[in-house]
Amino acid sequence: MARLILQAGDGAGDIGNSAVVGVIGTNAAETINVSANGRGTFDGSFTRGNDIIDIAGNAANYSIRQTGPNQIVITNAAGPT
Repeated sequence: MARLILQAGDGAGDIGNSAVVGVIGTNAAETINVSANGRGTFDGSFTRGNDIIDIAGNAANYSIRQTGPNQIVITNAAGPT
């Protein structure tokens, strides 16, 4: 699995291919841009403050379900993203 390690002040990172990317964040606010075929896992450090996951496309085309205490699956017509 590829890793995207954000540093304080990076601001944003991108996930854009079908490979799963592990995202490790900081205590700062961060934004991750996920393209239509992006796949990511987010370390608990990512959610420490004002973080945003921006998923490409219309929100109405997606469904989100919780599959475990710390896991969600986001799905569109093509399947899990």
